[in-house]
Amino acid sequence: MVSHHDEEDEELNELEERDWQLIRGDNLELRAEALLCISRRKGTEFELQEEALSFAESSIAIYRQLGDRKEIAVALWAKSDPLYALQRFDEAREVCIEAAEISAELLDDGRAGKMFYNAGGCSFNLGQFEEAFEFFQKASIFYKSVSDDIETGRSLSWAAKCLATEEKFDQAIPLYLEAIGLFEAAGAMLKLADCSRLLGKAYIGAGQLERAEKVLDRAEACLEFTMNDDTPQKLKFAQGMLAAAKGDHATAIETFQELFDASKALGMVEYTIANAFERAKSERAIGLLDKSAKTFRQLALTLKGTKSSIQVLDVLLQLLKTYELAGSITDQELVINELFEMPEVAENLHLSNDLTLSLGILLTGTPDGQRALRILEGLSRSAFSIGTESWIEHSLGLMQNYEQVGRRTECLFLANELLALENIEQFHDAVLLIKETKSKAIQAIEKQDEELVLFS
Repeated sequence: MVSHHDEEDEELNELEERDWQLIRGDNLELRAEALLCISRRKGTEFELQEEALSFAESSIAIYRQLGDRKEIAVALWAKSDPLYALQRFDEAREVCIEAAEISAELLDDGRAGKMFYNAGGCSFNLGQFEEAFEFFQKASIFYKSVSDDIETGRSLSWAAKCLATEEKFDQAIPLYLEAIGLFEAAGAMLKLADCSRLLGKAYIGAGQLERAEKVLDRAEACLEFTMNDDTPQKLKFAQGMLAAAKGDHATAIETFQELFDASKALGMVEYTIANAFERAKSERAIGLLDKSAKTFRQLALTLKGTKSSIQVLDVLLQLLKTYELAGSITDQELVINELFEMPEVAENLHLSNDLTLSLGILLTGTPDGQRALRILEGLSRSAFSIGTESWIEHSLGLMQNYEQVGRRTECLFLANELLALENIEQFHDAVLLIKETKSKAIQAIEKQDEELVLFS
């Protein structure tokens, strides 16, 4: 008796044999089509992606020779898939863009939408969120032109996610709402639940907690009418974030721990990391500083050299905040120095300036005061806008260190400049420090003048 799988294998072998005959034949159009078919079949197996790519490229070359732009676009799509699977996102994006532009010229709006959508996915994976946003927006326009509400909604949802990733929550929320309206009209419950979850996270980011709670409740209700193993976990994660945003860190920790255990048991590394990260933030909020620091340190070691939605930079910045609350100067300095070694910090002038300022302030008033002064003087005062909290902190650090090393004229100049700020009264502790330091400097100058009189 021949099994169903045996019949499938036999049919597949026949297709393979037919395609190879066409490849050896003289008909270029049939040869290109056969190469494309083989590329797609090989693309279904992860270990054969390089072969799938090679066959797609051969097909494209023939279609270019024939000048068949429609089939060039189809073959470019086939080429982009293995490139994406191989995480060669830069190359995959270029291929998708070419396919999208050709399809748009040929008025094939559905394929143009798909190719711009895929280009957006490539840019998102590269961390280029502004470009990704533009591609997803283009995709939504093309999908809208063919009245594909589901794909329009997906494109808008991803465009919103790009904005939310950059904490542009107020801009992301209207796009999520538009996507939700499309999913509602189409009766797409799972997509409606997932998009509502993302909208809830955006509301949390924007500080609109009541709206976040309502929309997350709705997402949970939508899941009653669908089966999915992934979205309920994501929704519970968002509910944990809502609890944390409300200050209910005990509930947040319980939620993240439950999800952490479940994800770890299932080998879902990304979820395990995300839940550990958020749990540690809530632990820090209720004063479990040692436990929080230990988790952040473990995450930093685990994530080094890997690709994850949570980066080593994110973890180390959270670890630094934890050590700041613990008042551990040595640990703070170690983390800051570790951050300075990262390319992401070297490429981000704003972050680099903030960390330099933090290190200078950290060492101010310690036996390393001379080094603190060198660090703060090495940081231009124009690095921060006048009157901002960072500018005031920088000026205060310089003022204190000038007073300690006896450069009292410069100390008094900064003290008077700070006291002249229109908004300085908002910083009560700073005003007290300025007046105290100014008084010390004046007293030291007066004492020095008295000593000069005595010896004259």
